[in-house]
Amino acid sequence: MRYLIIAAGLAAFGADAQPAAPFGYAYTMEQTARELELHVWEDDGPSLGFGFAGARVDYFTVEPEALRLYPGERYSLRRLRILARDLHGEVFAGAPLKLWLEAPEGLIDLSTFASEEPTLVALRPGIGRLWIESLLPRGTGTGELYRLPVVIIVR
Repeated sequence: MRYLIIAAGLAAFGADAQPAAPFGYAYTMEQTARELELHVWEDDGPSLGFGFAGARVDYFTVEPEALRLYPGERYSLRRLRILARDLHGEVFAGAPLKLWLEAPEGLIDLSTFASEEPTLVALRPGIGRLWIESLLPRGTGTGELYRLPVVIIVR
């Protein structure tokens, strides 16, 4: 089965923040998967379709929880490990996700993201967050979407 990472954009963070701008979308992994298969959508992302009717993501885990990079260092998003769980605690492979970057302007270069090896490139010291959010609601009945940040520290 193929899983992709759906990335979404750049959100405001601090005085020199960049505005949010979508850059892709993704799906969670099977428990035995070793790496994410990444793709980039040029439009508004995937159509969820009938197969996701009634589906819920209770929570997901992301490894690593933080990225520690140096200026000029690259991090392949294929290395992220994202496992979603349904309301019964079972692994929910293929749950659709949205990702966006919240960082000061000039902290991370996203220009290489759409390449064959989607990467984040650290440009200068600072702190930001890569937000990962489920496109499916939790089972709380409120329509709440589960999301987690991956902290990015550029030394």
